[in-house]
Amino acid sequence: MLNNYDDQQFSMSVEEYHRKISCIEKVLKENNVIIKGDIRAIIGPAFSKYYVEPVPGTRVAKYRYLAYDIAMGIGVTSVRVSICADGVCFEIPNEHRSIVPLRSLLEDKEFRESTAELPLAIGSTSERKAKVIDLVDAPHILMAGATKQGKTVCLHSMVASLLFSKRPDEVKFVFIDPKMVDFSGYRTLPKHYLCVLSNAPWEERESAIVTSSQEADNVLAGLCAEMEDRYNTLLRAKMNNVRNYNRQSENKLPYIVCFINEYADLTVTIGANKQAKELSKRITSSIIRIAQKGRAVGIHLILGTQRPSTDVITGPIKSNFPTRIAFRTSSSSDSTTILDMPGAESLIGEGDMLLSTEMNLERIQGGYISNEEVLSLVEHIKVSCQALE
Repeated sequence: MLNNYDDQQFSMSVEEYHRKISCIEKVLKENNVIIKGDIRAIIGPAFSKYYVEPVPGTRVAKYRYLAYDIAMGIGVTSVRVSICADGVCFEIPNEHRSIVPLRSLLEDKEFRESTAELPLAIGSTSERKAKVIDLVDAPHILMAGATKQGKTVCLHSMVASLLFSKRPDEVKFVFIDPKMVDFSGYRTLPKHYLCVLSNAPWEERESAIVTSSQEADNVLAGLCAEMEDRYNTLLRAKMNNVRNYNRQSENKLPYIVCFINEYADLTVTIGANKQAKELSKRITSSIIRIAQKGRAVGIHLILGTQRPSTDVITGPIKSNFPTRIAFRTSSSSDSTTILDMPGAESLIGEGDMLLSTEMNLERIQGGYISNEEVLSLVEHIKVSCQALE
């Protein structure tokens, strides 16, 4: 079902390796910056890290100014500077970037041997290790960045991670897609994985991908009602979270993961009428309410937007989404809106991201899954579930 993309795997040539190190050494020497030892490099799939160890007394801020000279000398659009435990790191794009197939992440022992309740294969680190996070610990994810930088592919990778690791009785999905086309491939799974309102009309149950603001309001209100029902269930069982409840109960509660592909389309109401503004307020209120209380009862949100502005990503949204993913942004201010720091404007696109978790910031190349692979996966699950009925 999933491809290896062997023809899109590249290694760095010796010539490129030495040329980039020589350029860094030249820029440092021209600016009278002395370092300890030699420059060492870790070669990643899309970018590589070049480590230098400053001598005592050298201001780290100076290296950030040198990044522009290094980028010009090497001939790349940007060089990102980060601080590591043993020095300063220059992150430089490779001449030939490799695709990180989702298949390679799912086959990695980090995913196959993961003890996470809801494992998500995010991508590959610069050390070419699979990055897997547990959505239960996240517990909600905010994704933002400019258009066509890899957000939708990342969402598909997350869905595929859960489809490969969880049965329909263990996890249910809610897809809210104002763009109407990005989640259309999952329409054939309503009887198995898709979560719909019990009072939804037949048409919605047969096509349970939410595409309008009014439908989104109804579904999110339904999730809030489900959340309160689950709290009452846990209260009666004297349990404090779904994980403990499911370990001791025969009537297990499946996790519910709600994907919202373009949050701004649901909430931005510039020039809208009073009714549309009231609808937007209800949607925002439901999202914040779920983000505040949903974790304990197994309801999680993954929210994406291509408008990382302060009128979209507000204070209450940021405070309730501790795990954030930033793709390349058009400005440092947009990066600051997402991550509370600049840096995302220096990414190279096509799945290059910064993952912020618990005050840690890590650069990752996202896993790739094509639309054809998504359809193949969905068709396989559909046929398998029909065979079991």
